[in-house]
Amino acid sequence: MRCALNREIFAEALGTVVSVLPSKATFPVYQNILLEVEQGRLAITGADGDTVVRREIKLEGKSEDGRVLVNGQRLNELVRASLAEQVSLKTTEKMMAMEADRMKADFTLLAPEEFPVLPQLPSDIQFEFPLATLLGMFELCSFAASKDESRPVLTAINWEIGEGESRMVASDGHRLALVTRKVKSPVKAKLLLLPKALSIMPRGEERVSVFADAKRVGFKLENTIV
Repeated sequence: MRCALNREIFAEALGTVVSVLPSKATFPVYQNILLEVEQGRLAITGADGDTVVRREIKLEGKSEDGRVLVNGQRLNELVRASLAEQVSLKTTEKMMAMEADRMKADFTLLAPEEFPVLPQLPSDIQFEFPLATLLGMFELCSFAASKDESRPVLTAINWEIGEGESRMVASDGHRLALVTRKVKSPVKAKLLLLPKALSIMPRGEERVSVFADAKRVGFKLENTIV
C-alpha cells in the first residue's frame, strides 16, 4: 500500500474514526484502525464492538492499492503533531512507514484479517433526514442519557419519527429530556441510538441517510458511514 494526502484532511478524518476506539479494549484489535487504499481512495475504519465508523478520502496523485491494520491512537497523535502539508504512507511486508516533512515513523502491522467483518447497512427501514436537525436534537437531550452500563437501555437515546414530527428522549431515571421538531418524513420509526454514534458524526452536510432494522441503525453521509 502506498499513498500521499493532505495532512489537514487526513487529521480530520482520523480524528473522527479514532474517537470511536475504546479507551480500554477487551480485544486489542479494537485499538487499531483499518486503512484501505483502492481505486484512488483511502478508507479509514474503526470499531469498538458496538459502533463502527468508516471514513473515505479521495487521493491525489499516484497510489498503490492495499490494506493494513495499525495502531489508531499513535497514528492520530503523530499526524496531528506534524506541521507538514502532506503525509505519505508506504508499507512493506511487516511495517508501515509514515513521512510528514522531517517526521518519520514506523508502525508494526497486524493482519487485516483480524479486524472484524464490517456489517452491511440494514435495509428494513430507509429514509433521509436533515442532518442539522438530527444533531441539534441530540445536543439538546444527550446530557440526560445514563452513563450506568448496568442499565444499558437508559444509556441509549429514544428517537421517534412520525408524520410531521420528530421526537428525541433521553433519561437516566432521575431526569428526562424531550426535544420535538416539525419534520416531514415518509416513514414512521422508533429507534434506540447509542450517543457515541451521533457524537462522532461529521457536521456540514444537509441530509443524512438512515438505515435501520430490529437490531441495528446506520447513518450514511457523502464520505462517512456510522
